[in-house]
Amino acid sequence: GIASSIACPDQELDTYSWVSKRLESHQFVILGKVVSGAIHNLQPPRTGTTSRSVRSMAELLELIEESQQDYRDLSFQSVTFEVIQVWKGNENHLLTVRNRVVPGQYGRYLEVGETYLVFGQTDKDGEAVVTAVCGTVENRDRAEDKISALNELTAPQ
Repeated sequence: GIASSIACPDQELDTYSWVSKRLESHQFVILGKVVSGAIHNLQPPRTGTTSRSVRSMAELLELIEESQQDYRDLSFQSVTFEVIQVWKGNENHLLTVRNRVVPGQYGRYLEVGETYLVFGQTDKDGEAVVTAVCGTVENRDRAEDKISALNELTAPQ
């Protein structure tokens, strides 16, 4: 039914297993404080139809995964993080990412001054991309369990 199509993957996993999978599948994992966040809303190209087709969450997630240029550029927030901790990837003190948001459909804007645990990807142009959906971007105060798991998973053997 509808509910199952918008279910996030791996909801049934315990935190440790979930984090372990995300650590493997994402190019960078950081804890960072947002120092700037400019929102860009570009209008979709005009097509013959007046009504906007409504997409299912499953279709949206597929589009996001494919990082289709025309789609991902419609609405995003350019977010710069002051990097507090790195578990994977990024070596820079500041990291700017493209946070993909389709207002009212998926994702969310990140707030300047807030600190987030971020699991992100690098697109084909080498740009850092995140989508705040299904727990991959979370406020630090809600992410203690994930942070503990990350520390455990990345501890020197």
